[in-house]
Amino acid sequence: MSTTTDAETAVLGACLLDKAAFAKVADWLSPDDFAAELHSRVFATIAKLAMAGKDSDCISVNNQLPELKQELQNGSVLVNWATNVMSTATVEAHAEIVLEASKRRKLETVARNLLNPTRDRVADTAFEASSQLLALTESRAKSAESMAAVGLTWWGDFQQRMEGRVQGLMTPWAKLNTATNGLREGQLIVMAARPGMGKSAFAINLATSAAMRGERCLLFSLEMSATEIFDRIIASLAYVPLQKILTGSTDTEELQRISANVGSVRKSPLLIDETGILTAEQICARARKEHLRSPLSIVIVDHLNIVKLSGKASETTELANATQMLKSLAKELKVPVLVLTQLNRKVEDRGDKRPQLSDLRGSGAIEQDADVVLLLYRPGYYDKTDTSKRVECIIAKQRQGEAGRAILLTDKLHIGLLDDCHDEWEPAVVSSRRRRQFA
Repeated sequence: MSTTTDAETAVLGACLLDKAAFAKVADWLSPDDFAAELHSRVFATIAKLAMAGKDSDCISVNNQLPELKQELQNGSVLVNWATNVMSTATVEAHAEIVLEASKRRKLETVARNLLNPTRDRVADTAFEASSQLLALTESRAKSAESMAAVGLTWWGDFQQRMEGRVQGLMTPWAKLNTATNGLREGQLIVMAARPGMGKSAFAINLATSAAMRGERCLLFSLEMSATEIFDRIIASLAYVPLQKILTGSTDTEELQRISANVGSVRKSPLLIDETGILTAEQICARARKEHLRSPLSIVIVDHLNIVKLSGKASETTELANATQMLKSLAKELKVPVLVLTQLNRKVEDRGDKRPQLSDLRGSGAIEQDADVVLLLYRPGYYDKTDTSKRVECIIAKQRQGEAGRAILLTDKLHIGLLDDCHDEWEPAVVSSRRRRQFA
């Protein structure tokens, strides 16, 4: 008798003997995980009786399966399984063996499906395969936790907060870190603004900051090429005007700073996918593939309004589906997902151009799915007399924290940078000797 078969009968015997044994495995072991059809049918019957609050002993289960009278030998097979159980305390260990064997069979099925040609689109086949592979890497389902266990975890988190430590992924902006406690795993963060406010700079600065700390970041740039992004990264790190980099008109000192930063950027774990036309499904599939290769720390999509839509439903409905997929991706990979999106034109018709949640295109779905919504606003873009160079990062929504607050940043977009803001505003042009240091 094989080890898997032994484990299956041991699990079934324990469940037949003790309801408590079934309760230990009920939420993460299913009938489909049993290789033998007979074992699968018996486990399904035990589950049905247990869910109905009825006894699931040998006699009760046998009475529920008259069509298996011959295979079960009038119940003697069930009795034999139960009497061979040394202790029901080992049911979880045996169930783990059953589950591992089940995952191995499913892995073989995925491999066969990939080898056999189908009429499905390659993207659809890859998406389905990547989803199945990621599911196989997850451990058994997490059960409900007691307040004692939750409280222990909470206390550790609370101590970190008291020490001023950011719990989520740090951004390059200290005040935003304090206000949000970092970008946390499972969160969908939406950054919205009108064109020209600095959305892409925000995303690139964030990705660069994280990558330079060794965090593996995946940036989907549906508009800019990878080399254009590299231009902006070098400009912000070397503190050199972007125009000088684009025209190659840097002086000796600037060239030295550029050279000093190129090597570290090349070694950083920042990944850029510059494919111009991608569906939400393809974005999720590619993120899963990279996460399987090596865990990601954050996924960034620049931007939502360029994501390819199927045209089968209205734009609002399809944007809603896209945000739901990206939110599910964040929870699945246990990483923050930052999505950039545009605001509608209503902002331009108001006297006060400061954006608000209702300005989101497809606002209902995006607002509902997002854990955090950040709105970017540059007063100087509209008011040419405003020389403060300030940028407002408005926290319009935050499930786990205060909303309605504006974090002030400094516009240094001439070097591709949204900088931290200090008490006094800095002039538009700064000394070329100053270098930007990411946290």
